[in-house]
Amino acid sequence: VPLLLAHGSFDGICSVEASRRLSRKSPASITYLEYPAKHEVFNEPGHFDSLTAAISGFIADNAGR
Repeated sequence: VPLLLAHGSFDGICSVEASRRLSRKSPASITYLEYPAKHEVFNEPGHFDSLTAAISGFIADNAGR
């Protein structure tokens, strides 16, 4: 099952290192995006457009898989 995982590198709530480790366990099915942001990547200035584009691309690439 394809998984898109987006994480802020300065997240003080959820472990960014845990997300990095998880993404390395299954690189063929996990798309990992890391942004210079805190916990709420969507709400950080400057990341909304690139993150929504990445989500759209991920869905297009994985539709029907």
